[in-house]
Amino acid sequence: MNKKLQKIIFSSLALVLSLIIKIEIIDNILQIFSCFVLLEDDIKETIIKLKHKNILNRHFLLCLTSISFILVGYYIVLLEFLIFYLLEKYVIEVFIEKKQEKIINKLNKNNEQTNLKTVSGYVKVKWENVQVGDIIYIKKGEYSLVEGILISESATYQSFFEEEISNLKMNEKSPSGCIFKEDVLIKVLKTYELSFYNQMIKKIENIKENEYITSTKRIEKSFNQLFIVITVFFSLVSIIYLKNDISTSLLILFTTLSLLLENNIIRLIENIYFNSLVRILKQGIYFTKKNILEIIQKVRIVLFSKFGVLTKGRLTISKIIPVYQTREEVLRIAAHVEYGSTHPMAIAILNEYNKKIETENIYLTENIKGMGKKANIEGKEVYIGNELLFDKLNIAYPKVEFSQPTCMLAIDNTYVATFVFNDVIKEDSYLVSSLLRETGIEKVVLFSSSKPEQIKKLGNYLSMNESYAALTLEDKIEVLKMYQKEGKTMYVDAFVNDEDMKKNTDLSVLCGFSSDADIILPDFDINNLIFLRKEAILLKKKIKIHLISYLIFKLILFLLIILNIINIAYAALLILIYYLILIVYSIKESRF
Repeated sequence: MNKKLQKIIFSSLALVLSLIIKIEIIDNILQIFSCFVLLEDDIKETIIKLKHKNILNRHFLLCLTSISFILVGYYIVLLEFLIFYLLEKYVIEVFIEKKQEKIINKLNKNNEQTNLKTVSGYVKVKWENVQVGDIIYIKKGEYSLVEGILISESATYQSFFEEEISNLKMNEKSPSGCIFKEDVLIKVLKTYELSFYNQMIKKIENIKENEYITSTKRIEKSFNQLFIVITVFFSLVSIIYLKNDISTSLLILFTTLSLLLENNIIRLIENIYFNSLVRILKQGIYFTKKNILEIIQKVRIVLFSKFGVLTKGRLTISKIIPVYQTREEVLRIAAHVEYGSTHPMAIAILNEYNKKIETENIYLTENIKGMGKKANIEGKEVYIGNELLFDKLNIAYPKVEFSQPTCMLAIDNTYVATFVFNDVIKEDSYLVSSLLRETGIEKVVLFSSSKPEQIKKLGNYLSMNESYAALTLEDKIEVLKMYQKEGKTMYVDAFVNDEDMKKNTDLSVLCGFSSDADIILPDFDINNLIFLRKEAILLKKKIKIHLISYLIFKLILFLLIILNIINIAYAALLILIYYLILIVYSIKESRF
């Protein structure tokens, strides 16, 4: 049984017993002893804080109040007050703290083990000991807590909280925090410590560091300082001008301060924030940045990339136009260059090839930002990328206009093929602009490296405020910088893979698991982005309402005590009822 509950039951029985016996000396001993039992933790805290010269704290004031009541002989009132006071702490602990602890323990699986492939077979190791490049064997129904490349033929999985099943093919990236529906082999790309899943769990565990919580603490501290000044003033007035008894006035002073300086509202607001974060997790959304909800509700401009965000991003090869070599040969070379890449075009090429990659023939791979990729394949220098890359390298290529996305392949500085892809606009993409504007977003912008005619047409169809086409990586960074001067920005892409891009936006949103970002949406769904925005706005509103109602309640309680309308026990009972109402509301909204 909980220690606090044991004390409450014991003291309540002692109170009832003292009322039944009605022998004054026995009654007083029972009541005083019960008071000290209830005060045990506060006495210990007072001693610790006094050692650190922290005199003005609620534990010390509570002890001072209790001593004052004992000295004037108000034993029963004090005992009733302390029972209500401790009951309030017990309720907060059981329904708020224990619930949070239970959910965090459920999420935090770093002490669990996985199967590591070694030369002598498979051995059990903790997730925190798995290294990049390791191959792990995950059995059906087991969790994967690291990001990796699927080296089995195919797999199906679901995120920790989601019911929706997702599919993976060989060489595609597998996310962390998911349950596989069959036995799979994963090559580790990112350790547990750096995984999206672990970073998100840390954000939930360190909820006290969030901006809303710290600002709430500052507000309450200022309000408490004001109460202290007013309470001391009223006490002096009652003694000097109203000629009230000094002991009574001091009693009211200590009572008021000990009640009004408690800070359980912080825990309740932490719980509101906690509930929001877990709801986001349930949607299958990952986040790696501190104060994510605070920032997203301040965003005024959203910038979208095209591939994998507004279009389905699951590209397929429409045609391959080879020169000098066969279709099969240029596809094989392109697949070897793109091995390990998570760009939508790379995935389409690897899926079309669908054969084993001879990794021993791949050397000196290099990603060329915003343009393509370079590798040495079987002793030949191979480039794959867009027109910007070929122009930069002075490689001649056919100037043919395609309405669909394309990339080109060159071997030893000679153009050898063009790959043409199919990409379809998502059915709900036309809702993006209107839905975001409904949440207070001022501008929705489309920018891409695609050709102007494609982007202009798409921008008009999607009702974008502004559209930018044929952008290099440097151009995109300049556009981000320009919009940052107008307000907080959010950049949404299928593969946020450049630090300069992330540095020049307030929030980077990644649609997929291809790279790091502040927010990760495994499969871009406009409803998830709208959900995030609305959740952030609603959270701010809830915290504001709770804080204002709490401060008003404290003010009313203050007046009732100062004017001697209620005694300390009834004041504690009112606080208990107030918190019970908030807790019932909290439990109701936290049913996931």
